[in-house]
Amino acid sequence: MRTWSMLLATIVGIALSGCTGASFGSPPTEASPGSALGPGERAGHGPKRGIYASDYYGATGGPGFVNGYAGADKGNKPASCTISTPGVQSIGTDPAGDLIASSSVSLYEYSVSVYRGPDLCGSLIGSVTLSQFPRAVASLNAQSGKIVVAEENEYLAAGNLVVCTLAKGCGAPLTRPDMKGGTDGAAIAPNGDCWISGEQLETYNPPGAAVLGYFKGCHGSGKTAKGYKNPYYGGLFIDNKGNIGAIDFNDGALYVYKGCNPVCTLIGGPFTLQGQSIGAGLNKAGDELAVGDFANQAIDVYAYSPTKLTYLYSVNNGLSYPRSAVISAVFSPSNDE
Repeated sequence: MRTWSMLLATIVGIALSGCTGASFGSPPTEASPGSALGPGERAGHGPKRGIYASDYYGATGGPGFVNGYAGADKGNKPASCTISTPGVQSIGTDPAGDLIASSSVSLYEYSVSVYRGPDLCGSLIGSVTLSQFPRAVASLNAQSGKIVVAEENEYLAAGNLVVCTLAKGCGAPLTRPDMKGGTDGAAIAPNGDCWISGEQLETYNPPGAAVLGYFKGCHGSGKTAKGYKNPYYGGLFIDNKGNIGAIDFNDGALYVYKGCNPVCTLIGGPFTLQGQSIGAGLNKAGDELAVGDFANQAIDVYAYSPTKLTYLYSVNNGLSYPRSAVISAVFSPSNDE
């Protein structure tokens, strides 16, 4: 089975082949109503509730995008709106419905942008720049609060967590000495604590053990969570009871933990997912989970509780085509945790 580190290398390699200057496009911008959607622009507006999906590539191999689907979209209808986002990796939403989207403007220029909710694909509020590849984002108040970003050095595959705000930009990286490999999950709790998921080793040959880093108050040197059973790293989310959902990308599974501050207690899972999944997010009520399915090029929706996960349906309209790379899926607005 291919690991996410291998898939990322494949994605970046394809994107760079045949390109001059390794440019993925322009930073996210706004399109005038009725105009053609170009790189970095957005088009259309959605209702106040729905589901987002991020895809690293456009259908013709151009810049990636974020699609917004109205409501639950159980009928697999077309997206209500689209934001063209070059090199998009992960996305997130906050309880107000603001969208947080990462972007790779070029091989050396990265950003995270915030779009106004609660309408899907709202106007661009602002962006922050980063020095490394943004692999995961999370926030409870993207407009004026903290945005946590899991970063990865594309060449060293070393991960760290940075805390950003639109007003002040990003602070110094929070690092764990035992996280020497890739990273792909970030989460922040209402009390200000935050987590990052990654791997101990720089190579998956043999596979490296997954690591969950915990930072009390989202600062300092942090601690390594104990009792964390995920074999591989992946996306993170926090449910309405404060439990941490942790995706295992390689094995296509979800684990649910209590605590992890720093001692984890496994209370649910591993639950088998439909495909290879990375980023996920709960709905406002916290009882449904949207998951980006890389293997099947779709959004998979599940009925969720900490001790039970039931597959409901998938959405792939506008996502199923050659080289499609669905990295993340999230509900908008998110739950309050």
